[in-house]
Amino acid sequence: MVGRAIALPAERSGRPRFMIDAHVVSGAGCSSTHHSIWKWNGSEALPLLVDDYGATCDTPRLHRDSTLIRVPTKETLEVIDTCGECTYPSGLWRVQITPDHVVDLGHRLDNPEIGIVDRLLSGVRDGTDVGNLARPAIVDATRQLFGMGEQCFGMTDAYGVKRHSGWARVTLAMDSCCGTNMEFDLRRRGGHAVITHFACH
Repeated sequence: MVGRAIALPAERSGRPRFMIDAHVVSGAGCSSTHHSIWKWNGSEALPLLVDDYGATCDTPRLHRDSTLIRVPTKETLEVIDTCGECTYPSGLWRVQITPDHVVDLGHRLDNPEIGIVDRLLSGVRDGTDVGNLARPAIVDATRQLFGMGEQCFGMTDAYGVKRHSGWARVTLAMDSCCGTNMEFDLRRRGGHAVITHFACH
């Protein structure tokens, strides 16, 4: 394990605070990463926020300014799977530091379109309602793929997101039952993105 301790602004009361950022190095990359924030009460360190997040040896290190910590991450999805040393799907975890509180602002994907496609695939796999994510014909087409067995979805070698005016195209390069590339088009409908096209080739 390698890591570092980083001083943070003290609480309003003057109690010191600090952050631990640590990485467990393994053969497949730095896949286990620990982030925690603590305060010193005069006799012991008390945890304010403790969490693990995904990263690789090539994931950029965190950035901190006076009030916000930005932690680049490798996010974990339900169906779309990538190799251990792959830096994607990349994301950002934000933590706000105020004089009185430490606020976890949550994780977000750098390419949120990937998350929408993964939600469709995982929802179809689990039998949940995904009618708000895709047209019925697309739901049926992906359901047929899962009917061929979950091994139908291999490891994703790469993905791409191309954004256009009002829509985006997501391409997944993987070995699947229907080819080596999956293609999804997303368009804004009623304030949220809907998958309007799906193809394998």
